Amino acid sequence: FTPPVLRRNGPATSAGAPEGIQQANYLLDQVGYDAMGRRARLGVPTNLDLREGVDVVIPSGMHAGAMGEVVGTDREGNVKVRMNLRVKKSSSFVAPMSMVVGTWWLQAAVDGTVPTLPVVNPPRDDDSSSAAAELRALCNSYIPAEPR
Repeated sequence: FTPPVLRRNGPATSAGAPEGIQQANYLLDQVGYDAMGRRARLGVPTNLDLREGVDVVIPSGMHAGAMGEVVGTDREGNVKVRMNLRVKKSSSFVAPMSMVVGTWWLQAAVDGTVPTLPVVNPPRDDDSSSAAAELRALCNSYIPAEPR
């Protein structure tokens, strides 16, 4: 099953694409969520970019503020992400761990049917919204700066 959001730009032209899905379909324009991944009632919609090589952040939960990178998709089109997660809550040691964002999350983001998103992109430098400031603070507190 390929959700409609991943079929909107037609079939893929590259041989490595999952089930004929174009990478352009993983850039979700103008989704109704803020920088923290919360469904936004007002304000400017944001883009959710889940194309290969793009940075992502977990905005909520036990790993809120953890950063990672989209490393590709599996054969069903689910997004594969390598996150840098703390091994213990009290430690600053992080290890890369693989996670998957199912295609249903992409469709739900476009449809606005979930209250929060599991991953978001880091806020743009010109984003001065309170949600962007909150996400920046989460990222900064998740992995403390190394002592000098």
